[in-house]
Amino acid sequence: QYNSNHHEPPHSHPEDEILYILGGSILMGKRTLTCGDVLHIPRDTVYTLNAGDDGAEFLRVGFGELSAPAA
Repeated sequence: QYNSNHHEPPHSHPEDEILYILGGSILMGKRTLTCGDVLHIPRDTVYTLNAGDDGAEFLRVGFGELSAPAA
């Protein structure tokens, strides 16, 4: 959850991630995401997010290495 007009500075994650917007809005680049929108962000992608005037509620799911360990 982000408060009103929260700015998330440039960062990346070592895993793919999915953001599902539950409420409010998030601006990513020139794209505005609102309730029901889903965004896939590939691992190691540098990005920034800005919450809208009403803040933003979202679910973040990270997908780490999915392969089975070597036997």
